[in-house]
Amino acid sequence: MKRLLTLAVAAAALSLPALAQAAQAKPGNCAIWLEEAAKTVEADARFTGDTKSEVVTAFETFGKAQHKIMMDGMDKTYADSAAFGWDKAKVDQMIAENEKAIRAGFHTATMEPGKLYMDHILAINNCAQANAQDSQFGMKRTDFVKALEKAYAIVQQG
Repeated sequence: MKRLLTLAVAAAALSLPALAQAAQAKPGNCAIWLEEAAKTVEADARFTGDTKSEVVTAFETFGKAQHKIMMDGMDKTYADSAAFGWDKAKVDQMIAENEKAIRAGFHTATMEPGKLYMDHILAINNCAQANAQDSQFGMKRTDFVKALEKAYAIVQQG
């Protein structure tokens, strides 16, 4: 936990835009960020060998676990949304629009495609902080933290 906190403080100092994303560390959003981050690490030349494999696997595994949490909660989401007059179709449309916006904003105009940035690390770190149990990661939380620390070190080097 201390490692995550240190990582968050260091990343926060470098990345204010990600703080806005971090405020939305919900399972569905986290699943998208993790999926996009895994694809980005695959394309990022700074990640090689076992480190690349470990980080991609950790991001994909955590992303799948977050997606499952979101899907398991959809009945409650639909029920809660009915109070606003939103039916299932409206909720599904809003979720699809949110997903599209997150994917479109994953790399800003000033970011190179295929390169992981500190903004991404901070958003993922905030997702990790929002989840305390191994089951929420689809793996041991400590193993995910180790992979995230490796990604952080690579991104920090530039």
